[in-house]
Amino acid sequence: MNGKQFGIIALLGIVIGGLGFLVLKRDQSNWESSSQRIGQKVLNDFDINAVTQVTVKTAETEVNLVKGDGGWTVSERGGYPANFEDVSHLIYKAWDLKVLQSQKVGASQRPRLELVKPGDGDSSGTWVSFKGKAGSEISSILLGKEHAQQSAPSPMGGMGGGYPNGRYVLPLDVEDGSVALVSEAFTSVNPEAEGWLNKDFMRVQKIKRVKVKHPDGGDAFELSREKEGADGQMAEVDEGETLDSAKASRVLGVLSYPSFNDVLSSDSPNDDTGLNQAVVASIDTFEGFHYEVKIGQPEGGEDYYLSLSVSADLKSEREVVEGESDEDKAKADEAFAESLKTLEEKLAKEKALEGWIYKVSKWTVEPLVFERKDLYAEKEEESSEGEVDSGGGAPALPPIPQAINPVLDPLSPQ
Repeated sequence: MNGKQFGIIALLGIVIGGLGFLVLKRDQSNWESSSQRIGQKVLNDFDINAVTQVTVKTAETEVNLVKGDGGWTVSERGGYPANFEDVSHLIYKAWDLKVLQSQKVGASQRPRLELVKPGDGDSSGTWVSFKGKAGSEISSILLGKEHAQQSAPSPMGGMGGGYPNGRYVLPLDVEDGSVALVSEAFTSVNPEAEGWLNKDFMRVQKIKRVKVKHPDGGDAFELSREKEGADGQMAEVDEGETLDSAKASRVLGVLSYPSFNDVLSSDSPNDDTGLNQAVVASIDTFEGFHYEVKIGQPEGGEDYYLSLSVSADLKSEREVVEGESDEDKAKADEAFAESLKTLEEKLAKEKALEGWIYKVSKWTVEPLVFERKDLYAEKEEESSEGEVDSGGGAPALPPIPQAINPVLDPLSPQ
């Protein structure tokens, strides 16, 4: 390459670089040429303390969260309690939202950013409306396409995947229709009602006894243990039956940390829940709690439905230990009072769960739908020749006769 050619290439590089710089400056100017300025809040004059209702809506569905005397509830689930942290975080994030970049985008260009209000056309976004008393709207915002940050290339080859680090939003109270890019991706904003439910559930702990009855009246069972941590014992055991300790342990540890996926009102049709043919489990604990749990599964369904009632017989006074000192008595009385308060709060919390039907996974309630025969190890039967028959169906092979003299393997080295 001679000097003249090198000079031409260098000149072209300068021209191309200059054009790129001008395009960058033009884009930056466009992003800043709107009524919204970088660093300012997206929602102006947003009174966070006046919000009593939040609506999250997409083209397919919507959910309405309403604040009442007892806290936030989900309207689409009959007023079931909502997760306070999720609702409050959404309101705070919207109030604190700041502009990273801003640009005027015409209506014809908004679909590519998914900034079309639900119901107004294709490529719509998620509309979030904040309302006050009497349903008056305080502020609203349209959440559009997520902005993805590209990660570094993978050491195994190929480009790294992107992850959301922001979102395009359109404040609906901005007159010039300025689109803002913000650092919050709002990945947890869900238009489905079940995504906002308060999933705090019962905690059945320190189980003493479990009685299970099936709807046909047969194959019922009762498991119990004498003290905490002891092995479970079946109430009635037939000769030759051996309790499967692992399965018995699952029964006596059931519902210790359960969860649910969705909730229905108590007047839901029984055919939809299978509760017209429910398995009924009665559970007593060493702390004096009693639970009655009904479990149904609609024909052909995979999910289980559960309803419950709870009561407790709590000791109001501590048993005094003979010979304890005044200091020990004071400490023991204080500990007893704290424990009693905790149990009373637990009872009140779980009583509030009554009157609803909960949709749960199979693993949550499977030990309570066991039949009695499922809790026993398989019996081993003796064949007519005295050999043990494991019930596998194949006949036992005759015993291999022992050789008087050892025989060398012909394939092994001599």
